[in-house]
Amino acid sequence: MPKVPLISVVMPVYNCEQYVREAIESILHQTFQEFEFIIINDGSTDQTPEILNEYAKKDIRIKVINQLNSGIVVALNRGLFESKSEWIFRMDGDDIALPHRFAVQIKAIEKNPSLILLGGWCQQINTKGVFLKVNKYPSHHNKLIHNLEAHNQFFPHPTACFRRGVVMKLEGYRERFRHAEDIDLWFRMVGHGQFACCDDVILCLRKHEKNISDFDFGRIQQVKAVAAFICNFQRKYRRFDPSQMNEKNWQEFLFWIENEMDSNGYFRKMRGMDALRKVWYSKPGTNMLKRGVSVVRELIRNPVARKIIWKQFGNSNFILKLAKRSEEALK
Repeated sequence: MPKVPLISVVMPVYNCEQYVREAIESILHQTFQEFEFIIINDGSTDQTPEILNEYAKKDIRIKVINQLNSGIVVALNRGLFESKSEWIFRMDGDDIALPHRFAVQIKAIEKNPSLILLGGWCQQINTKGVFLKVNKYPSHHNKLIHNLEAHNQFFPHPTACFRRGVVMKLEGYRERFRHAEDIDLWFRMVGHGQFACCDDVILCLRKHEKNISDFDFGRIQQVKAVAAFICNFQRKYRRFDPSQMNEKNWQEFLFWIENEMDSNGYFRKMRGMDALRKVWYSKPGTNMLKRGVSVVRELIRNPVARKIIWKQFGNSNFILKLAKRSEEALK
């Protein structure tokens, strides 16, 4: 009977022909080699399926699952169901895992048997692979939980690995939180074990122009993330969990959140932040000083962008107040 590998890499892909080779190669060239690699093709219409089949023929560790286009949540849950290992390592089809990623995270797992979720630092790159910046996150459980509950920075989904058994007991990712499915899952994992983050850059996270400029997508993502926050807040204080509502009431709940965020000016400030991001990332080859000058010019030109330096932006106080008010709205 073949030995079950310690880790299963789960990578959902959709129309990733431009980057998927680099993503696959980065997994195959890890210093730690005992893994299974499950790739879920979510109905790609470009050359992605042919590329996946090419690699599957070369390496028996690769298992390609083809499905009709159903979205990332369905694809992720399919990968969870098909995996055999104790630990699931997430990967996206346009990112690059650094060669030591698995080794670094496995070492941390072996040192702390109580871990159920582990992330890592990442460096952002643009569509051409040019370095943009390094993102660092807290290392320890308490600070990570604080950041999660305060709506502050948390390590990205593609750097994460987690215990399959815990996530399966929680019934995996939830479709209702698509675009913030990771945030919802992390909230539900709290209390089941320890969280941690490796103090090491383990992934190149690709930032696309669409990621930076697609305001509508960002708006949906933020609404779903706030919904996850409120649902966790309700569960924490043993109140009714809105995620248990029927679909009609759930959509009304999301609409209420969106209106509250809009009336508070949250999205207006978000647009200002997007404007600054576009300026910052538009010339990644230039030095930090020149990019800083460009950002200052944007702050002078754009009164909305100026407001992001106001202390309230990114502050969790509004989100917390909204969560407290949700009890009345849910009656």
